[in-house]
Parts: sequence; structure tokens; C-alpha cells
Amino acid sequence: MPGKDMTTSGKDMTSIVVTVADQWMSRITAVKEKLQSMGMHIEKVMPKLGVISGTTTNIKKLKSVEGVESVNVESSHSLPPSSAKLQ
Repeated sequence: MPGKDMTTSGKDMTSIVVTVADQWMSRITAVKEKLQSMGMHIEKVMPKLGVISGTTTNIKKLKSVEGVESVNVESSHSLPPSSAKLQ
């Protein structure tokens, strides 16, 4: 299932992308730390873009973090192997 993974504890982890509000761009580290304290596992911080990616089990809780503009489920796509026949 796209955006889902399982932790060792058995809880569904969802891959997400957090967009930081413009007025919080200079304090993206503070937003990252708050997201971590709320249970988000941070994978990458892109300060120039105002984006933080990672995984969580509770998207709703992260949406309430001050400085967060939006929380979106990360979608994944894959291509068939290069040896697959074209249709």
C-alpha cells in the first residue's frame, strides 16, 4: 500500500511530507523538533523548500503543530522491470 510501512511494534507507519508555513521558514529546526516530540520519525529536512519528510502513526496530531502549513501522505510509484513486455 503506498505510503504505508510497518514498524517492529506492528503499528502502521505512514510516509508523509510536512510543509512549513512561510513565517516559520527561519525556525524550521524548531518545527522539526516539535514534530519529533509528537512522534514523527524525521527522514529529511529541506530548509530552503520548507519541507520535512518522514513517517508517523498519527497524521492528525502533527497537523496541530505550530508552524505546520500542511501534512500530506507521500505517494510512491514504481515502474515495471525493464525486462517486462510493452503493452
